[in-house]
Parts: sequence; structure tokens; C-alpha cells
Amino acid sequence: MIQGEDAAQWRIRDDVAWTGEGDRYVALALSDQTCTPRALEGSAALVWQALADGGGTAEQISERVAASAGVDESVVREDVGMFLSSLEEADLVACDATPTTHPSD
Repeated sequence: MIQGEDAAQWRIRDDVAWTGEGDRYVALALSDQTCTPRALEGSAALVWQALADGGGTAEQISERVAASAGVDESVVREDVGMFLSSLEEADLVACDATPTTHPSD
């Protein structure tokens, strides 16, 4: 697999407070004093749970969401990608690019 955007790792930001379990989570971006808590329910909670379980690439997260929902990964892939982007815009998650080369020591 070629490293690049597909290899980018999604994760919950360190400056996010969150609580919940199962089918409901609430997250708050502490970096933004004007933000309000964001409730995540249903399929949004499945994505958050995948992030809480260690995150990963968009494909890995989609696979976990699909397995939890009992559907094929291709059914959720696009929606998961769009939702991850919306969480990033809300400063709740970060997408860290995997380096394609190793820096010299």
C-alpha cells in the first residue's frame, strides 16, 4: 500500500474532554472556549467508539463501524470519511499523516 492520505491516522485530540459509552458520547473541544458539548449518538457513537479504541486510518475505522453495525464496509465508508472531517473541523479529532520517509539521525 502506498503511504499518503490513506495511511493518515485519525485520533481523538489530546485537548478534548469526553464521556459516555455504548450508543451515546458527549465531547467538548477544550481549545475553543466558545464551543458547546457535542452529543454523539447512533452511528456517530460507533465512529467515536472506534476512535476511542485507538483510532486508525479512515479505512480501519470504517471497518470497525461496519462490523459493529453489521453491514459491509463499503456501505459506511463515505459517511465515516465525511463524519471524521466534520469532527476535525470541530477540533475534536486530528488526522496525523504517516511520514513517507524516515528522518536521518
